[in-house]
Amino acid sequence: MGRSLHGLARGDPGGVVSRRLCSILCSSQTLVPSEKSEKGFTFIEQLGEGVASRLFTLLERYHSATEAVAYPLPQGYNSFLAYLAHRCLPHSVFMQYVRRGVLQLNVDVLREIVYDLDDTPQNVEKKLEIISSVPLVRSLRTLQFWQHPMSLILRSRLHAGSILAGEGPGHPRTPTQSARINAQHLETMKGTVKAL
Repeated sequence: MGRSLHGLARGDPGGVVSRRLCSILCSSQTLVPSEKSEKGFTFIEQLGEGVASRLFTLLERYHSATEAVAYPLPQGYNSFLAYLAHRCLPHSVFMQYVRRGVLQLNVDVLREIVYDLDDTPQNVEKKLEIISSVPLVRSLRTLQFWQHPMSLILRSRLHAGSILAGEGPGHPRTPTQSARINAQHLETMKGTVKAL
């Protein structure tokens, strides 16, 4: 009887308690997907702008609270929060959350963002800013999902640069070399974007 929620969560490898808390939060906003309704990213796309903003505010506060007490988040929560933020926040605010590490952009979220934004010149710049904000390996995987000439140019330049630098299979790197090379590639990517 005297067990705390934190104690329950530690003994909750499946995340049942954590998922239940999120469900209670969403139901407080009358946002509980039914068994037949869509879930995940599709559920977010179906939300109205005001509802999405309220939900983001609520879930962001929950995220901050759980982080403060080291309480586990349900599986997929970070992806859900990141895509929700992309859909309801202005781009500059979204990027502030990304740069400060509040939002974690994995490949699934990045792919959905690339698909969500059309290829207008303004959105191409947004996509490039988002892609260049993550580690190089994630950037390259995301560029593969983006069918645009800019993506092809960036991938080919990065590939040519790695060949000229003598990288590739059979050339193992130390962690320090990897960090230096990732920084160089990201600078190259940003330079290419500005030049184009």
